[in-house]
Amino acid sequence: MINLAQYFKNVYSKTVRDVNQPLFVIKIAEQTHYLPPEFCLIDGVSESMKRQSGMREALKRTHISPYEKVSKIQKMADTLQA
Repeated sequence: MINLAQYFKNVYSKTVRDVNQPLFVIKIAEQTHYLPPEFCLIDGVSESMKRQSGMREALKRTHISPYEKVSKIQKMADTLQA
């Protein structure tokens, strides 16, 4: 068993600079993945990807209204403050 920093070093040749940073939790179906924010970028989805049937379904599931987004951000801020 290895820690996440060792895993990223061995598999991706990436060095985790802050071993105490909170991780992004990504849930896909029954699997849960943990990603260090320093390796993540905010990016859009290309038009060709949007046209793929699997991607259209994924975008439908992940789309939330602005009200829901603000509510989730507020909940996260409350959690971090507590």
